[in-house]
Amino acid sequence: MMFSNLTRKKCNDYDLTPEEEVGYDDMGPVLGVQNYGILVKKYKRKNRPAKWAKRFFVLKECFLIYYATSYKKVFEKTRRIDLHPKGIIPLIGCSIVSGGDVDKKNCLLIAHPQLPAAIIVAAADHATQEKWLKALRSATKISYKNTVVGETMIRELENRGVLLNEEKKTYEERLEAEAKARKEEHDRADELAKDKEELEAEREKLIRTTKKLKDDLQNVKK
Repeated sequence: MMFSNLTRKKCNDYDLTPEEEVGYDDMGPVLGVQNYGILVKKYKRKNRPAKWAKRFFVLKECFLIYYATSYKKVFEKTRRIDLHPKGIIPLIGCSIVSGGDVDKKNCLLIAHPQLPAAIIVAAADHATQEKWLKALRSATKISYKNTVVGETMIRELENRGVLLNEEKKTYEERLEAEAKARKEEHDRADELAKDKEELEAEREKLIRTTKKLKDDLQNVKK
C-alpha cells in the first residue's frame, strides 16, 4: 500500500489501527522501553524534494523519541533516556499504517488529526517493520498508565528545561562577574603600571637634578 493514496478529508481517514485490547504485559515494563533502533525518517522541505535521514528511535510508553544515530551506542550502554532528543512524537490517539513510499519500502506512517502532516519512517526490512508496527500500535492506546507516565515525562522535560535555563542564567551571571573582575584587575594593573612609569620618570629627573647640583657645587669650589 502506498501512503500517497491516503487523504485526510475526514478525521478518521488514517484510522487503520486495530482496536483490540492491549494488556500491560504487551507494552513493556511500566517505566521501560518497548522498542528501539535505527529508522529512516522522511523530512519534507518547502519547494524542495523531501529528504530521508537516519535517526535512532526509542519507544518509551506512549512517546516515540528520536536522536542522532550516534546516541545508539550511548543508549545501549546506559539504557537511559537523554532529555535532549531531536524530537518527541506523542502517540496516544495516533493511527499507525504500514506500507511504502516513493523509493522506500517497509515504511510506517504515523497520523493524527491534530498533526500538521503525517510522519513517515522506514525500517531496514519487513521483520523490523512488523516489530515496530506492533509496538507503535500498542503505544497508541489510551490507558491510565500511559496518561500518568506521559504527564510525568512532560513535567520532567519541562522541569529539566526550566533547570537548564536557570543553570544557563547562573553560568552567564558568573561569566559576567568573572569578566568584570578581570577587567577591574586589568584596569588596576594598568593604573599601577602608569604610576610606576611616573615614579620612574620622577626618579630619573631627581637623579639628573642631583647630578647637576653636584656639578654646580664642584664648579663653585674651583
